[in-house]
Amino acid sequence: MSIVLRKVCYALGAGLRGSGSVLNELGASLQGARAQKDELNKNGRIIELGEKQTTIGKNTFLAPNANIVGDTDIADDVTVWYGATLRGDQEKVSIGANSSIGNRSVAIGPALIGQNVNIEQRAIIEKAIIGDFATIESGAKVLEGAKVEERAVVGRGSVVETGAIIRKGEFWAGNPARFVKKLDEAEIAKYQTKVENENKASLKHDQYHSLNLQQREMLKEIADSSIETNGEYYPERMF
Repeated sequence: MSIVLRKVCYALGAGLRGSGSVLNELGASLQGARAQKDELNKNGRIIELGEKQTTIGKNTFLAPNANIVGDTDIADDVTVWYGATLRGDQEKVSIGANSSIGNRSVAIGPALIGQNVNIEQRAIIEKAIIGDFATIESGAKVLEGAKVEERAVVGRGSVVETGAIIRKGEFWAGNPARFVKKLDEAEIAKYQTKVENENKASLKHDQYHSLNLQQREMLKEIADSSIETNGEYYPERMF
């Protein structure tokens, strides 16, 4: 597809989406106070259910296709990556400052996730408590009533059973997860660097999604002329 045709299609799509937003707002105004709020914007899909409200702190990055539902409390400098879901439709989900919720991860309330926590991609936190500076690696599950204390790590693909307690600075792995070792200070620092890197990376994505249509088109022209993308577009390469 030529650059000119792609620009025309992009502009047409933007116009149609804008019209949909106007119609949605009109319909909500006609429904009055009983209308369910269902917002789709650069800060993700935010659904507030009745009295269950969403609170979002400063300097957060919520990916456009992240789902924030019901009673959720997101502190400052939090990153919620693409396809992640925070389900506060039944009970509250709280995310502490500087934490990162990975691609397609799910947190189901009641869930308390502390500060500087790294929830990696496809992990599931189901009605559990995750302490400050903890790491839940890719594909791991922490089940109802479990508690992962501060600076502890749950290994990739592991399942922490209902009601289990992982003590401070411990590494658990397996299905069901079992104690493997006590982490030393160097290992703990390495895991903490990972969440810091995730939050730094989110700044580039937030910058891209804050651009208007014209600015995005300018960047795409640069990409077309200087970056081999094999038909795909990667906004993080533009900064």
